[in-house]
Amino acid sequence: MANNATDKDLITRVQASAQKLKVAATWSHGPSLNVADSFLLELFLLFRIVEDLQNTYDVEYDPGTFPNQNVFPQSGAAKQTRPKFLVKDKASKQILCQICPGTRVSDRGGHERAIDISFQTATSPDVPTLQHLCQIFDAKYRKNDLKRITSHEFSEFARWIDLFQLQGKSAGLTFKALTDLNAHCLVTNGEETTEKDTERQRRALREIANFHPNKKYKPFPP
Repeated sequence: MANNATDKDLITRVQASAQKLKVAATWSHGPSLNVADSFLLELFLLFRIVEDLQNTYDVEYDPGTFPNQNVFPQSGAAKQTRPKFLVKDKASKQILCQICPGTRVSDRGGHERAIDISFQTATSPDVPTLQHLCQIFDAKYRKNDLKRITSHEFSEFARWIDLFQLQGKSAGLTFKALTDLNAHCLVTNGEETTEKDTERQRRALREIANFHPNKKYKPFPP
């Protein structure tokens, strides 16, 4: 069972990953990681993605600009001035993709929705719309890691895939260890929903359960 707001292993891994990636992040209003567990899981997911992609690409940290330099949003925020990562081809140095945490993006109806982590096109602007989205991730933290992703959370994420017209879309990036994350992913440290894999496939999404430093994650469908 997870240790609520003091999940030391998760905090330690996030801090270690930040140092490895040379991310001078401002987590809250001070140097400590006094933030919500869901945000910690989101950061852990973000940093694990970046660490994995560094095996194949050059991944450059863009700290953003004042007043939000190195400030990762804990809730949906405008993309402009916020930190992001730029995925580049190692040989040509051409930007292939932007990895944006906590960015608001306009859906097909013009409504802005806050996405935990989004892969956006190389030329995606400061005010992105669905045309600039390639892939999305949503992190769901569970205080009790035996708890499942709920049916409501599953349906909401599936609706977002539809609203952003993401069926069949992907950033096309090559993962080394996290190959199961090459999809639109609903990620939790807890357990998967009771949905069948056929329904996950129909909704064009993948669930990633047990995503935590002390566990081996499980993809659904495998």
